[in-house]
Amino acid sequence: MILSIIMTIAAFLLTLLGTRVAILARRNRAAPLDIAALRKKQSAAPRGGGIVMAFAIVICLLIADVGYPLILCLLLLTAISLLHSIIAVAKPIRLLVQLLAVMIAMSAMPHGLFSTFLPQAADKTLTALVWLWFIHSFRVLDKADGLCASVTAAIGAGLVLVLAMAGQFPNIVSTIGLVTAGSGVGFLWWNWHPARIFMNDVGSIPVGFLLGYALLLTAGGGYLAASAILAAYVLCDSSITFIRKLYSKSAHGDHYYRRAMASGRSQGSIVRYVVGVHMLLMALAIYAIIAPEIAMLPVALAYFAVFMLLGFFAHTSHDAFRHTL
Repeated sequence: MILSIIMTIAAFLLTLLGTRVAILARRNRAAPLDIAALRKKQSAAPRGGGIVMAFAIVICLLIADVGYPLILCLLLLTAISLLHSIIAVAKPIRLLVQLLAVMIAMSAMPHGLFSTFLPQAADKTLTALVWLWFIHSFRVLDKADGLCASVTAAIGAGLVLVLAMAGQFPNIVSTIGLVTAGSGVGFLWWNWHPARIFMNDVGSIPVGFLLGYALLLTAGGGYLAASAILAAYVLCDSSITFIRKLYSKSAHGDHYYRRAMASGRSQGSIVRYVVGVHMLLMALAIYAIIAPEIAMLPVALAYFAVFMLLGFFAHTSHDAFRHTL
């Protein structure tokens, strides 16, 4: 218990102070002009600050002794993402490295998400695909000030609360939840609107991988409904956007939070709404633990709330949005 609290504080301080150093280092050297970012009207804040989060999390997890295979996977994903930021590694190679990390981590799991109705090979394959999709879905959140860090902290805290209510605290998943939540809050200090730095793939991919790992372990431990609830926002935005693009080539290709940004809505306001929905998701996940016999009810309510938020982002005018604040 005491070690978990120490690791949370350590993750927060290492990320908070390390990110400040990274901002100063990037500020003191000239950065090449990013024409693509200018065309997309993205923030001029430097990227790549997520490497601080990745190493802060790795250091804390090493001290907590969570297991070397998981640490190896995090370092592997951090390394390939860092290399990509330098020499533009081909996407298939990066996906293969992510798949390798997923396979290494899954080798220690007794079963996947679908073991009750699928043979082992199919179960592991489908679980790996879901995990890879979660990593991708989490990664694309790093386009709005404070969004990725806020979701990191929310899911991490949600995992801790769920396991505490289930009487499983402390364990490896709660340790991961505390460390990621602490690191997320530390990074959010500098990433909140107007952001001074962004994670980039070097942070969002290993953090997304780690959160996916923790959610899968929670689901495998008998708390599938709670895991599905905590992952609802991350999965829904990307999945619905992907389905819309498949269904109609003329459909808007941006994720819902980016559509809200494109309409002129404040990034800070968007993130506050997302955080508010995550607070509701945490409460519903806890309810799924308290009343497992009706766990499908909080799951349905969670996904309904997320759908309502996405619809709000897609269809509410800027003036209406502003007057709701």
